Amino acid sequence: MNLKDPQEGVSDNQMSMFPDISDSPDSPKPKKKRGRPKKARTAATEKQKTKMINVAVDLDTFEQMQAAKAFFGDATKYINTLIKEDLKANGEKYRQYLLDLAARIGGGK
Repeated sequence: MNLKDPQEGVSDNQMSMFPDISDSPDSPKPKKKRGRPKKARTAATEKQKTKMINVAVDLDTFEQMQAAKAFFGDATKYINTLIKEDLKANGEKYRQYLLDLAARIGGGK
């Protein structure tokens, strides 16, 4: 064993038995932000909790949606407005369908 280089003559397998000092839990490591960076929230989404979803739209519909998007300010506000209007008009029909479906699946329980 060489006093100037204590690792000389030591195999990699023998060195793996000793923890690397730089990996010790005591050494401070900068915390990294994980995941995709968050976009700035708009005033509409700050009022209530939101759920991010991905929606596939065919290209013809997407091109037509651009004009409406310009009117509403952004696509999210436009799509949320459409969904709310649809639920207001058809919400009871959707609830009744779910109840009928549950009765058929559950055997009328």
